[in-house]
Amino acid sequence: MEVGLACDTPRDLRLGDQVVRLSEESVNLLLSELQGQLPPPYDEERVMAFLKDAVSRSRTPLSRTDAERRRLLWAFCGVGVAMMCGDVSALARIGLWLRDCRDVFDDFEVKLWRFIVPAFPEDFISQVEALGFPKDRVRQLDLEDSNPSVMRSRKGYLVHYWNGVSDGYSDVSPVRLLLFMPPGLWSQARGLFGLTLKEMVYAAWGYMDCRDAWRNFRFYRFGDMIMSQLSPV
Repeated sequence: MEVGLACDTPRDLRLGDQVVRLSEESVNLLLSELQGQLPPPYDEERVMAFLKDAVSRSRTPLSRTDAERRRLLWAFCGVGVAMMCGDVSALARIGLWLRDCRDVFDDFEVKLWRFIVPAFPEDFISQVEALGFPKDRVRQLDLEDSNPSVMRSRKGYLVHYWNGVSDGYSDVSPVRLLLFMPPGLWSQARGLFGLTLKEMVYAAWGYMDCRDAWRNFRFYRFGDMIMSQLSPV
């Protein structure tokens, strides 16, 4: 009997007439024991070549810190998944984040919403209302001619962008993207790193691609592979 397990996800197993429920903690323990004996299922040489190229062109020198190691582990996972899936758009997003603003999101909770439906779901409206954006103003984004556009509240900024098929970061049907940035993050992204509105959105998306990939592949045996092969620039 084959059993599929996913990180952070409980699993029910049927054994005859009995159903055994594996908790999230039990699933993660099993995965850590099984996957911990294996390297991640990526083409390591291709992934490392991508990372080295991005870091070599970065405006921020590589540092040998725990925070840098975490970023590189996330990036290693994100690039590996993107390469396995042939997702060129994800590679472009990740490259943008690594090259131009690798540490900009470290001290902030990133809030990025993606929709393929034209209308905003009500739960999203409720979330941005809590961030200081009245629902009427948010719905007026449908009438906005500029793309991207930005709204401001006392709690931060809401960047709205319809991705396109020829923007270099996405080659699929248009997706509606909204990024919330508290004032501190906005100041760093715009003032310190000089990102455009579109670059902010795609850098955040690339960052989240890597974060989510790491969450799903974090139990594999990485060792010191990343930091030992990437020398400070």
